[in-house]
Amino acid sequence: MNDEVIEILSSLHEVITKENGILADYPYDGLGTVVETKARLTTRLDALLMRRNQEEPQWLEQMELPVRRQFRTQIEQLSANSILNERLLKRKIEQADEMIAFVAGEARRMANNQTSTYTSHGSLDRRDIATPLSVNTTS
Repeated sequence: MNDEVIEILSSLHEVITKENGILADYPYDGLGTVVETKARLTTRLDALLMRRNQEEPQWLEQMELPVRRQFRTQIEQLSANSILNERLLKRKIEQADEMIAFVAGEARRMANNQTSTYTSHGSLDRRDIATPLSVNTTS
């Protein structure tokens, strides 16, 4: 079972490396498949580790030293790769937020939807009316 855990960790490392490569360049060709594979491997690893912890709570301590070293190496590589993956994903989300804010601002500017009303003190109060914005998500 240790071999299966190490194999899944290695596969997950490869998949995240591939995802990082895709995220670094636009367009994101093949990203959907890679994300599905990552989710499947993560689910499989989680189930395997949960079952292992239930059956043998001390399995990590009982691991032979060479296997434990290999396991630790895989975990460290996966951790470093996951940190890079997190940073890339956060930046892509920030870029999408910036684009949406820009498009919404530009739509508001172009529509020039403002309303003016007099306040009870006689001053003019101007407000922007929300401009409807839709995003066509079909390719």
